[in-house]
Amino acid sequence: MEMNKKHSPFPYKEVYPLDLVTLIEELESKLGYAVDYTAATFLVAFGAAIGNTTHIGFKKSFIENASLYCILVGKPARGKSAPLHYCLRNIFKRNNELYNSYLEEVEEYKELEAKKKAGEEVEMIKEPGLKVNVLNDTTLETLLQCMQKQPRGLLVVNDEIKGLIANFNRYNKGSDAETFLSIWSHTPISVTRKTSGHFQVNQPFCSIIGGTQPDVLKSILGKAENGFSDRWLLVPLFDNEIAEWNDFEINEDLEEKVASAFEKLFALPELVGLDDCLIPNVLELTPEARSTLISWRNDLHRQQLLANEHETYVTAHSKMDIMVLRFALILEMIYFAFGEGNGTVVDTRAVNGAIRLVDYFKRQVEITHQLIFENDVRLLMSNEQADLYVALPNKEFKTSEAVQIASTFNQSEWQVKRFLKKEKFFEKKSYGMWKKILVEE
Repeated sequence: MEMNKKHSPFPYKEVYPLDLVTLIEELESKLGYAVDYTAATFLVAFGAAIGNTTHIGFKKSFIENASLYCILVGKPARGKSAPLHYCLRNIFKRNNELYNSYLEEVEEYKELEAKKKAGEEVEMIKEPGLKVNVLNDTTLETLLQCMQKQPRGLLVVNDEIKGLIANFNRYNKGSDAETFLSIWSHTPISVTRKTSGHFQVNQPFCSIIGGTQPDVLKSILGKAENGFSDRWLLVPLFDNEIAEWNDFEINEDLEEKVASAFEKLFALPELVGLDDCLIPNVLELTPEARSTLISWRNDLHRQQLLANEHETYVTAHSKMDIMVLRFALILEMIYFAFGEGNGTVVDTRAVNGAIRLVDYFKRQVEITHQLIFENDVRLLMSNEQADLYVALPNKEFKTSEAVQIASTFNQSEWQVKRFLKKEKFFEKKSYGMWKKILVEE
């Protein structure tokens, strides 16, 4: 079985504005944050900032929003949470502002209600509804209720994405995963619960991002049979890199420029229709951008799908027909937020950038599916361990044999014996006898 472990980096230099590129590089050099993690998180964050205010239209029946489901994959010490929280800091700040505004409205409502009960003539205001744009520890029912009250949309953040998926069907016998599929497809959702009664979410928008470890990824996505795993953007880094500390600080001017870009997107108008849904500004593609997109879809992407016989790859890759539009929308609005576009149409620059992002995420699908569906445990090893693993016999072998083979790779007896004890890589057949979990054909 051929393993392709070569990492293809996130194409942030080719798709992002210069100020954002510079910040991502500073985050790597000064804070040790992996470029792939920060670049992908910013993509999700800017999409969440746009929410339902702006959509992209390819046809009248083919309109997409900016929502994304994303998982940062890495070993425990790889550093996923810190870049995740840094890149979402402006979203969290906005969430605090919304919540504080809600508390003020509640206080005003209570004061008016008290005056009314005391017999004073007052003009009552509508009872405030909680508005937030970020949820952490949540159930599906709470998420749907918040989406109904916040038509602009929500971002769900879980440091460990398993915590979200583990809650599926915790309080009901239905299929929560299928509801998340409907949310991803922005399909209207009708909800009936004993506790909350009946309500509608006519225009769902929810982005999700979190981290997990490679082994956990196998357990949460490997068993899905309803296409749930195909909707996730995966950002795997299987290396053991741990950044060194230094005394450098991030350039505050850069941070201010990124914060201003988020504020520009937060300020996008929310035009509410009679059904309490937002009426989005639907961006069309320029003729050149449209031609570029169609040519890529028909001449390259479609042909790759037809030629690809790998079932797990082809179903996940086919979702990129939708993702390319979502990426193009987010990129166009990022350019607008950084003063490099007017936000009225989707241009060729955004489409070309979206195609680059599709190529990147298709590659990540192939890498992670090697682990999830082919159980290629070599992806979880260092390069030195993987080389030794391939050289070990495919049949049962003795510890002494492994030590002898390892010596040709300049690996010590201690290293080999420690390696053999990893149950995810080897099965202990009897005392001093081992067999590889992955046996090459």
